[in-house]
Amino acid sequence: MPSLTTDNAKNIINAGQLAGFQPHIGCIAHTINLATQRGLKVPQLDRLLGRILRVVTYFHKSNIAMAILNTKQTLLELPHHKLIMDVSTRWNSTFDMLERFLEQQPAIEATLLSKDLKKNFKDVYTMSEDDISTASRVMEVLKPIKKVTTILCAEKSPTVSLIHPLKEMLLQQLRVIQDDDGNVVTAAKEAMIKDLEQRYTDHTMKLFLHESSCIDPRFKAMPYLDDAAKEEVYNPWHRKLNKLSKRFR
Repeated sequence: MPSLTTDNAKNIINAGQLAGFQPHIGCIAHTINLATQRGLKVPQLDRLLGRILRVVTYFHKSNIAMAILNTKQTLLELPHHKLIMDVSTRWNSTFDMLERFLEQQPAIEATLLSKDLKKNFKDVYTMSEDDISTASRVMEVLKPIKKVTTILCAEKSPTVSLIHPLKEMLLQQLRVIQDDDGNVVTAAKEAMIKDLEQRYTDHTMKLFLHESSCIDPRFKAMPYLDDAAKEEVYNPWHRKLNKLSKRFR
């Protein structure tokens, strides 16, 4: 029976079932995108990202603001980088926006305090020290997810053996509680964990993914599985190898 890999859209999943494709594997990159988007949509974080996007959009639309920003970048010895706007369908663009915003935050604030800008925008710039701290912590949480996404995008060979190890690695990192997480970061982590935990949970699917990982030398130890799960994965392979060895004696 042919296998199928697609995104996680419900209509595609239903089509795969009707066509009899088995296993039907949801794309791991799309799965990570959905889980991360769920975390970024936590209300308090969503509002914070909205305020950052408003600042970035202002600079993109104002030639005067951009000219002053360039001057402040020189004075503060910051790279002459443009601010990045995120794209709602790509979570990693939100990471890029945050990273660039935090890099340029001193120059941005200095620009917005300039007398050459209209007062109406300076009045709506409401970023506090707590906001900046939260944005920094969110970026740190997103860093390993961005790294995983980059690896998957660069992969030129089948990635099915990566799916379960990557899922478990991300869950393990998200479950770590840091002293400076705060309510917003904790809520974002919990939302991402909840989404990831429900992915690839069908028993047949899990067994297929475990078998794919166990024959990949990088993951054959499978430390994230308990002994019973390892036996379920390895025993069929042992039986197959014994049959092959008897055939060639």
